[in-house]
Amino acid sequence: MADTWYIDYSAGPLSGPTVVNAVVGPNGERATGALRYIDDITNPSLVRTKHVTRAEYQSLQAAGVEMPAMYMEVSTLDPLGGYAQGQAYARRALAGADYLGFTGKILMCADRWLYNPPSVTIPVASWQAYLDGAVSVLGDRAGGYGFSDAADAARGHVSYFVQCGGRSAVRSWVNGWQDNNVQPLVGGIQTDRVLIINPFSGGGGSTPVTPTQKGVPDMDSAELYPTPAGSVILDVDPAADELIIQVPWTSITITKVAFFGRSPATGVSWRWTTSGAQKVDADRPWSVGDAQGNNGLTLARAQGEVIGAEVNWSLANPVDALGAVTHDVRGKAALHRKNA
Repeated sequence: MADTWYIDYSAGPLSGPTVVNAVVGPNGERATGALRYIDDITNPSLVRTKHVTRAEYQSLQAAGVEMPAMYMEVSTLDPLGGYAQGQAYARRALAGADYLGFTGKILMCADRWLYNPPSVTIPVASWQAYLDGAVSVLGDRAGGYGFSDAADAARGHVSYFVQCGGRSAVRSWVNGWQDNNVQPLVGGIQTDRVLIINPFSGGGGSTPVTPTQKGVPDMDSAELYPTPAGSVILDVDPAADELIIQVPWTSITITKVAFFGRSPATGVSWRWTTSGAQKVDADRPWSVGDAQGNNGLTLARAQGEVIGAEVNWSLANPVDALGAVTHDVRGKAALHRKNA
């Protein structure tokens, strides 16, 4: 059975026929739906190029484009306004939806990592209060959008969610995954494609996630690409107790590994960071820790809850043990339970 792919876009409107004829999936799948942006579009001062227009909405509907949800976003700092701002923005979205006759879900956005230095931190409690404010206006039509940290924090507050970021971190309960790496050009507009995982008609967050079973390898993992520099973020399962980095090359420099977690005062704070660079090669995987052999996760958890890990690397020459340049292979950072 073919995957279901939607698109979302912000550079301007597209007609229904343009959308349904767009090939966006990796196996030639055409777009069957669109997720657009909504606001109080009856107020000209609030309208931006990203917002759906009445003419576009009618064209999409006439062409049979599925539109089960729309995004509501004013800026990347929307959640900082907490409950009151969630209510205010939900009312604006509802006014626009009523004008169109749209009765689907409205996804409140955290369009960045909640902890994203040097930008201001969005406390988890503020994001959750923002969603709760939206729910007080929209009821069960309210949903969310964001990275895995926002998805985890939204659980139990809203029942619908579109997650962006790495595919390996996508939660099983979300409705869709926004692929930020492949952005199809549709009607001259750059779009994001969205893989539908759970239909919006069936909710998402209302279905419990099956907890990670102890002993299952790769609780989360991410690929390390043969690039001069790179960075990935992994979600740390409470049952994981080891982060291992494996590569196919003769040498790669892990410039930094940092674990981060929640702090009652700030919402998120760094817990433990490597003090220096670490060389890793194909013959010597690295179980992340300090120079004295102490486990990095153990050191981090001594300071509090750990929710994520960031791995940074540099690779000057992607050569394998046989001397071949290997641009088409990947390394891996993976969270395990020891001796699994």
